[in-house]
Amino acid sequence: MKKFILAAVVLLCAGLVATAQPRSFGLRFGGGLEISYQHNLGSSSQGSNFFEFDAGVLGYTNYPGYRLSAVYDFTLLNFNFLGGDWNMFLGPGVTIGMYDRSKFMGGLVVQYGLSYDFASIPLSIGIDTRPCFIFSADGATMSFKEMIPMASLRWKF
Repeated sequence: MKKFILAAVVLLCAGLVATAQPRSFGLRFGGGLEISYQHNLGSSSQGSNFFEFDAGVLGYTNYPGYRLSAVYDFTLLNFNFLGGDWNMFLGPGVTIGMYDRSKFMGGLVVQYGLSYDFASIPLSIGIDTRPCFIFSADGATMSFKEMIPMASLRWKF
């Protein structure tokens, strides 16, 4: 019985902490298609920093594949205009994946962009780009890729 009560208290506390942290889930599309999840880390006078996790396919290149990415974004500017919140962000991250059906790649990314959070509905739209320094398995090569802007549409919860 003690274990049951302890488990219930832990789940209740985890639920309260989870609801205190705004999250969003949606899609990024442009030079591919990715499922995207953002988790805000609290708020300040300039907005909130957030983690972003993405999984998707690289669809519009000569080397189709997939990738997983994780980025920590800093909110540079946050202001209210046209009835909603505008956020400008920048942050470092990492990516791994496969391309050309069998070649491993990994790299460092820098993401920057602009998003708009609607005040009346729990929806966020944005545009960003994510330049990557890619290290591939077919040699010690490094290339500068992914300058294609990506649009995003996310549901906030």
